[in-house]
Amino acid sequence: MKVNNRIPELIAEYESTIGRTVSQKEIAEEADVPQGTLSRYINGRVDSLNLNVEFRLCWFFTQKLGREIDRGDLFSFDFTELQAS
Repeated sequence: MKVNNRIPELIAEYESTIGRTVSQKEIAEEADVPQGTLSRYINGRVDSLNLNVEFRLCWFFTQKLGREIDRGDLFSFDFTELQAS
């Protein structure tokens, strides 16, 4: 299974919307998630997903981008490798 991480795209969209770059610390503080966890999520080093963190990130991006963001907007999963086995 391959995890497609879309968080960097959401961050880029947010930065484009506000016209400046944002730090991981800034996002973590405002979304109320641990900065280390956010960093792992952004860099695709996710061994397991935390529903509470996902909820807070969805809320953050929904507020900042003015459109509904759900879990599928953060990550998607490619199961084709499992089907081939």
